Amino acid sequence: MQDDFIWDESSELTTIGAVLLDGNCFSRINSMICSDDFYDRDLGIAFKAMNALLGDSEEISFRSVYTHAREVIKSINLKRFMLRLSSAMDHAVTSANVEYHAKAVKAYSVRRSLLRKSTELQAMARDISKPIDEIVSAASDFVTDVSNSYHSSTEKPKKIVDVAMKIVDSVSNNEPVRTVSAGFSGIEFPVGLVSCIAGRPANGKSILGLNAATNAAAAGKHVLYYTIEDNAENMVRRILSRHANLSTKQIERANVDMAEMDRLRKQITSLAGHNFFFIGDERDSIDVGWIRDYSYTHQSKHGQIDMIVIDYLQLLDFGTTDNEVRALNQAMKTLKSVAKKLDCAVVIMSQVVKDNSGVQCPDPPTIGQLKGSGMIFEIAKYILTVHYPFGYTNDPDDANIVRIACVKNSNGITEHWFSHCNYSRMTIGDRVDDVPAPSDGWQSSGYDYDGDF
Repeated sequence: MQDDFIWDESSELTTIGAVLLDGNCFSRINSMICSDDFYDRDLGIAFKAMNALLGDSEEISFRSVYTHAREVIKSINLKRFMLRLSSAMDHAVTSANVEYHAKAVKAYSVRRSLLRKSTELQAMARDISKPIDEIVSAASDFVTDVSNSYHSSTEKPKKIVDVAMKIVDSVSNNEPVRTVSAGFSGIEFPVGLVSCIAGRPANGKSILGLNAATNAAAAGKHVLYYTIEDNAENMVRRILSRHANLSTKQIERANVDMAEMDRLRKQITSLAGHNFFFIGDERDSIDVGWIRDYSYTHQSKHGQIDMIVIDYLQLLDFGTTDNEVRALNQAMKTLKSVAKKLDCAVVIMSQVVKDNSGVQCPDPPTIGQLKGSGMIFEIAKYILTVHYPFGYTNDPDDANIVRIACVKNSNGITEHWFSHCNYSRMTIGDRVDDVPAPSDGWQSSGYDYDGDF
């Protein structure tokens, strides 16, 4: 294979196909790439036609691109060109991640330029008559030009007035900041950002995350659930337990009567319409790079993802590293990028560390007890902590409540509350109004963020 053959056909097809699906998305990528960045000549012609149509304020569509190319480009095989446009349409399911594919097109274009130039530089280096200063200068100028071209195409500055106008228009059109609702207790996960659910083992973080994901899917959202700790069968048993009003033990032991069996069967019809996918339970390990790549591929094939849940952060494979904190920091940065690129809510579950005594205390966890708390607190814009007091007190009054606290919120509002729970049926529900408010001791244990973390 020659060096010039380095390219990504799928990204080139998907970039053009996304614009053919939604002509309005072309303005998001026309400053990132140009027609010369396409290795496939027909797709480069399509991109050039799209640019011309945009300049003439004409609609960008399959028909308009084909017509423009037929009328303007003389040396073109129209039959082959139409087949390439059709293939591009087949590759693109959505225009949501067009920037991701456009960046890939640009990256491969830069690689080809570097490989071609390296051949020239090698020839210059072998020419003894060439002054070394001339060779070094040529190499330096080329690398600088490539770097400036690449970064100027991938980083588009945002003028403050444009951002302000976008916000004001959203307010004027009664369009609130987008969130994915957990479906209970007023919990809302922001779209395009990372959220975190933290708690000690067996305190309800996975139950809360699974309930939220199930409710979101029931509301028509597209959900990916990366389960590292458990397998899909056990997770679905929990969902069936909750909705059929049975205990998980009943389902595990097949200990149900006819009426209960009917309730279980009805759930199949209900779940059939859910875009809810469990991923990763059959893999020995999962790293954050694999989550990123799988999510991008899934969205390109199956349409817009609304919510990604990862259960849980510390079980990700960070590779062979002597610095777990640094690896965790990089993982959080990658997940932040996933939330932004896919325009979805990313929700991670996280453990908390034990107290200094080595014994987990019955008090609710603090932000400082999050494992890797620095980067989690830095990147996660919405953080909930979950605490099940009955596991420590054995007080019957605590058996059916769970304490939830919003310890960080991008809108600045933090609060704490009690919610109903039924752990035998894997359910966390709405807020409890008749339970006394938390004591000052709870507040001082770290639930109110005071800027010290």
